[in-house]
Amino acid sequence: MNAARDKKAFTLAELLMALSLTAVIALAAATLAGALSSAREQTDAMAGAIQSGRAAMMNLDASLRKARLVTAAEANSLVIWTGDANEDERINVNELVLLTSQPASQTVERWEVFFPDSLSLKLLDSLNVRRDLA
Repeated sequence: MNAARDKKAFTLAELLMALSLTAVIALAAATLAGALSSAREQTDAMAGAIQSGRAAMMNLDASLRKARLVTAAEANSLVIWTGDANEDERINVNELVLLTSQPASQTVERWEVFFPDSLSLKLLDSLNVRRDLA
């Protein structure tokens, strides 16, 4: 009978305490892992938005530096003359670029007119109407 008492073992209270402590630590670790995952997703999204913004600013900067003239500007739009492509010293429709900002979608759109190469010079000239301000 003494041999049964001399065996060393954990009591039920000790086992329950160890089990509850392990459960609390596991729950804390799972919560921390979830929070870190969420923070990483938010950081990745923010980094993507910043990278997109930088690329847009670089494109806008390049467009403005290459422009020969800013022909019109409003709060959310800008019309630039890219240059005298056919060297007629006139602003032609196909030489203009409209840049518009879309705050709702946080985008900048670039609009250009492209005429097909097969378009006759007479028709092209009629599309590029010259109007004197005087």
